[in-house]
Amino acid sequence: MWKIETGMISRVKKHFDNRGGEGENTKYFENLSDLIQTEIEGLTGINREVEIPIIASYLKDSYLFLLTDSKLYWREKGGDIKNINLEEVISANVDLKMRDDTNKMFKGLKVTTKSNVVFTLEVEPGKPLSGIQNVILLIGGLNKSIG
Repeated sequence: MWKIETGMISRVKKHFDNRGGEGENTKYFENLSDLIQTEIEGLTGINREVEIPIIASYLKDSYLFLLTDSKLYWREKGGDIKNINLEEVISANVDLKMRDDTNKMFKGLKVTTKSNVVFTLEVEPGKPLSGIQNVILLIGGLNKSIG
Protein backbone atom coordinates (compact mmCIF):
# COMPACT_ATOMS: atom_id res chain seq x y z
CA MET A 1 0.00 0.00 0.00
CA TRP A 2 1.27 3.44 -0.99
CA LYS A 3 1.87 5.84 1.92
CA ILE A 4 2.94 9.43 2.36
CA GLU A 5 6.48 9.06 3.65
CA THR A 6 7.15 10.64 7.05
CA GLY A 7 9.46 13.23 5.47
CA MET A 8 6.74 14.14 2.94
CA ILE A 9 4.12 14.92 5.61
CA SER A 10 5.64 18.37 6.21
CA ARG A 11 5.38 19.08 2.46
CA VAL A 12 1.70 18.06 2.49
CA LYS A 13 1.07 20.37 5.47
CA LYS A 14 2.88 23.26 3.78
CA HIS A 15 0.84 22.68 0.62
CA PHE A 16 -2.34 22.74 2.74
CA ASP A 17 -1.28 26.01 4.39
CA ASN A 18 -0.25 27.69 1.13
CA ARG A 19 -3.42 26.70 -0.72
CA GLY A 20 -5.96 27.30 2.05
CA GLY A 21 -5.23 26.39 5.63
CA GLU A 22 -6.79 25.62 8.96
CA GLY A 23 -10.23 26.83 9.97
CA GLU A 24 -12.45 26.61 13.00
CA ASN A 25 -13.15 22.88 12.49
CA THR A 26 -10.30 21.91 10.16
CA LYS A 27 -6.84 21.48 11.57
CA TYR A 28 -3.72 19.42 11.58
CA PHE A 29 -4.77 16.39 13.58
CA GLU A 30 -2.31 17.15 16.39
CA ASN A 31 -3.83 20.65 16.77
CA LEU A 32 -7.28 19.24 17.56
CA SER A 33 -8.35 18.84 21.17
CA ASP A 34 -7.81 15.42 22.73
CA LEU A 35 -11.60 14.99 22.89
CA ILE A 36 -12.03 15.62 19.14
CA GLN A 37 -9.05 13.38 18.30
CA THR A 38 -10.62 10.58 20.33
CA GLU A 39 -14.02 11.08 18.64
CA ILE A 40 -12.45 10.93 15.17
CA GLU A 41 -10.41 7.85 16.08
CA GLY A 42 -13.56 6.15 17.37
CA LEU A 43 -15.61 7.01 14.28
CA THR A 44 -12.94 6.00 11.76
CA GLY A 45 -11.41 3.11 13.67
CA ILE A 46 -7.88 4.20 12.81
CA ASN A 47 -4.96 2.69 14.65
CA ARG A 48 -2.36 5.41 15.23
CA GLU A 49 0.35 2.74 15.47
CA VAL A 50 -0.38 1.85 11.82
CA GLU A 51 -1.61 5.14 10.31
CA ILE A 52 -0.49 8.71 10.92
CA PRO A 53 -3.43 11.16 10.96
CA ILE A 54 -2.46 14.41 9.21
CA ILE A 55 -5.42 16.72 8.54
CA ALA A 56 -8.99 16.52 9.84
CA SER A 57 -12.17 18.50 9.17
CA TYR A 58 -14.82 17.61 11.73
CA LEU A 59 -18.09 19.06 12.97
CA LYS A 60 -20.04 16.62 15.14
CA ASP A 61 -23.18 15.27 13.45
CA SER A 62 -22.38 17.23 10.30
CA TYR A 63 -19.16 16.32 8.51
CA LEU A 64 -16.00 14.30 8.97
CA PHE A 65 -12.91 14.18 6.78
CA LEU A 66 -9.58 12.68 7.78
CA LEU A 67 -6.39 12.41 5.78
CA THR A 68 -3.86 9.90 7.10
CA ASP A 69 -0.55 8.89 5.58
CA SER A 70 -2.32 6.07 3.72
CA LYS A 71 -6.08 6.78 3.48
CA LEU A 72 -8.88 9.31 3.14
CA TYR A 73 -11.83 8.88 5.52
CA TRP A 74 -15.15 10.69 5.21
CA ARG A 75 -18.73 10.60 6.44
CA GLU A 76 -21.39 10.01 3.82
CA LYS A 77 -24.74 11.81 3.95
CA GLY A 78 -26.36 8.78 5.61
CA GLY A 79 -23.76 8.83 8.37
CA ASP A 80 -21.66 5.87 7.23
CA ILE A 81 -17.88 6.32 7.49
CA LYS A 82 -16.04 5.34 4.31
CA ASN A 83 -12.36 5.23 3.42
CA ILE A 84 -10.15 4.77 0.41
CA ASN A 85 -6.44 4.10 -0.01
CA LEU A 86 -4.56 7.19 -1.15
CA GLU A 87 -3.07 5.28 -4.08
CA GLU A 88 -6.59 5.16 -5.63
CA VAL A 89 -7.15 8.94 -5.61
CA ILE A 90 -6.54 10.93 -8.81
CA SER A 91 -8.43 14.23 -8.50
CA ALA A 92 -10.74 16.49 -6.51
CA ASN A 93 -13.12 19.16 -7.76
CA VAL A 94 -15.47 21.50 -5.93
CA ASP A 95 -19.03 20.17 -5.88
CA LEU A 96 -20.97 23.17 -7.19
CA LYS A 97 -24.24 21.80 -5.76
CA MET A 98 -23.06 21.73 -2.14
CA ARG A 99 -23.24 25.09 -0.41
CA ASP A 100 -23.25 26.07 3.25
CA ASP A 101 -26.74 27.17 4.34
CA THR A 102 -25.52 30.20 6.31
CA ASN A 103 -22.83 31.75 4.12
CA LYS A 104 -23.50 30.05 0.73
CA MET A 105 -19.83 29.04 0.41
CA PHE A 106 -18.98 25.74 -1.23
CA LYS A 107 -18.54 22.88 1.22
CA GLY A 108 -18.28 19.77 -0.96
CA LEU A 109 -15.58 18.05 -2.99
CA LYS A 110 -16.02 15.40 -5.65
CA VAL A 111 -13.09 13.00 -5.48
CA THR A 112 -12.34 10.73 -8.46
CA THR A 113 -10.55 7.41 -8.18
CA LYS A 114 -8.40 5.46 -10.65
CA SER A 115 -11.38 3.20 -11.34
CA ASN A 116 -13.41 6.32 -12.27
CA VAL A 117 -15.61 6.15 -9.17
CA VAL A 118 -16.63 9.60 -7.93
CA PHE A 119 -17.58 10.21 -4.32
CA THR A 120 -18.57 13.41 -2.56
CA LEU A 121 -17.24 14.53 0.76
CA GLU A 122 -18.21 17.50 2.89
CA VAL A 123 -15.66 19.68 4.67
CA GLU A 124 -15.50 23.10 6.26
CA PRO A 125 -16.13 25.80 3.62
CA GLY A 126 -13.64 28.47 2.59
CA LYS A 127 -9.90 28.17 3.03
CA PRO A 128 -10.06 24.68 4.59
CA LEU A 129 -11.95 23.33 1.54
CA SER A 130 -9.38 24.89 -0.78
CA GLY A 131 -6.48 23.49 1.23
CA ILE A 132 -7.97 19.99 1.35
CA GLN A 133 -8.78 20.05 -2.37
CA ASN A 134 -5.23 21.04 -3.23
CA VAL A 135 -3.72 18.38 -0.97
CA ILE A 136 -5.88 15.74 -2.68
CA LEU A 137 -4.75 17.10 -6.07
CA LEU A 138 -1.12 16.85 -4.89
CA ILE A 139 -1.70 13.21 -3.89
CA GLY A 140 -3.39 12.54 -7.24
CA GLY A 141 -0.39 14.04 -9.03
CA LEU A 142 1.98 11.85 -7.07
CA ASN A 143 -0.14 8.81 -7.96
CA LYS A 144 0.02 9.71 -11.66
CA SER A 145 3.81 10.06 -11.52
CA ILE A 146 4.17 6.70 -9.77
CA GLY A 147 2.03 5.00 -12.39
